[in-house]
Amino acid sequence: MLPIYTGSRTRPAIEQQGHSENHKPPRAPLRDHLLTLDGLLNLPTVEPLIDGLIYCNTLTQLSGPPGCFKSFLAVGVSCCAAMGIDLGSFAVPKPRTVVYVVAEGAKRRYRSDPNRASR
Repeated sequence: MLPIYTGSRTRPAIEQQGHSENHKPPRAPLRDHLLTLDGLLNLPTVEPLIDGLIYCNTLTQLSGPPGCFKSFLAVGVSCCAAMGIDLGSFAVPKPRTVVYVVAEGAKRRYRSDPNRASR
């Protein structure tokens, strides 16, 4: 069995034992990370960001073909979440801090004006 690097040894000591700096401790099998039915039932309830649509501390994906107003919807959702205003029939329980990162078209914009990033 290989010794697990705990960060307490120096790099030369590891290299002397025949381990490279890229040595990683063994990973736990996937089975050790799966939840049982009891574990699933005991998960805390999720807190709604926009009730029935988006929940806090979860991953949400917005996808669709080009030109179907995904960005428009994302800005609308962000504004409603930031102001605590209902999004149509979806309730927004309370205002939240929102950071909206625009990345679409960034590669094309940078190629057309490489000095843009330094401004």
